[in-house]
Formats: sequence, structure tokens, C-alpha cells
Amino acid sequence: MMKLLVESDINIVGGTIGGGVEDLRWPRPVRSGNVVRLEAEVLETRRSRTRPELGIVKVRLTMLNQHDQPVQISTPALMVPTRDPAGPAP
Repeated sequence: MMKLLVESDINIVGGTIGGGVEDLRWPRPVRSGNVVRLEAEVLETRRSRTRPELGIVKVRLTMLNQHDQPVQISTPALMVPTRDPAGPAP
């Protein structure tokens, strides 16, 4: 899952999961030969209180196997660069 996330279009600062992970489940095993893909749903965005150049994006990540069955589900808070550190909160 981390490899798919790092290679995605989500620009994570240094690969940092800044606010921890609320939920982490493995509803099915991943087996040798499985083909997996990652879906991300943005649940919440906010600016970091201590570092205005960073935003925190809470996402639901679902990794699916080749049968579209979820094999891992997590809800991390990712640190991402903001477009305008001086601008309004996201």
C-alpha cells in the first residue's frame, strides 16, 4: 500500500503520515500473484497549526485485489504542501 501511495499523484511531504492512522484493517489476505490497486477518498483537509506551509489531509485508503475485494483499509492523516502558506486555510 505504501508503495502505491508514494507512487500516486498525492504529494506527501517526505512520505510522512503526520497525524497517525485512525483505522487499519486487513479484511482479506493478499496472496502471491494478486494484482492490487489503491483507491483514495479525501475525508477532511486543514492547515497545520504549527507549520502553515503544510496541510493535513485525512484520507480513506482502500487497497483492492484483482476481484475488487478490499484487502486493506486505512484512514491516515497525510502531510502535504499547501499552495499558498499565507492564504486562507484549505
